[in-house]
Amino acid sequence: HLHVERDEYKTIISNDKWYAISGARRIGKTSLLKHVEQYYKKRKDTHVYIKSINTNRIKNTSFSEVFELGFQVLDHLSEITNLTFEKDKIHNASQFKEAFIKQIEFLSNNKESFLLILDEVDVYLRSIDEIYKKEDKENGHELFNCFRDIKINSGFRIIIAGFMRLYNYIENPSVETENEKIKSPWIG
Repeated sequence: HLHVERDEYKTIISNDKWYAISGARRIGKTSLLKHVEQYYKKRKDTHVYIKSINTNRIKNTSFSEVFELGFQVLDHLSEITNLTFEKDKIHNASQFKEAFIKQIEFLSNNKESFLLILDEVDVYLRSIDEIYKKEDKENGHELFNCFRDIKINSGFRIIIAGFMRLYNYIENPSVETENEKIKSPWIG
């Protein structure tokens, strides 16, 4: 977890850690992400997908809605690897993870990696929080937990940036339901 400062660019490109960048509006988070993107785009061994989440309105808690952002990333990966996947046959996080790992392993076997950069992640978090609350369901942040599980495989890295909602999740990461404590994607 990192608050944006001018020297952070060097920190981010000097290792393969995951970063959640939180900070007030207009302090340079997006500029930092664009510099990181440009650095990695010059490298032949790293594929970069950057997305600014500005209109992601989730309509319900169905798998296809909650994972739409993930499917956009998977589509991009599929274009890079030329490995196809059948979206209509992916109905749960486990199947999504399997399809995603297949793409990452292909890159890894070719000594390549994938960097996912998500800017304005608060928009997604707010939208998903609102729909889970509206449907009176617990929000276990399935997509981000899925990404976290994929992290175990080499060659995949995420950098996300946001404002207060992201900051609050990082500072208070516990997600508990009546039946279980869900592994938080926000720590570790």
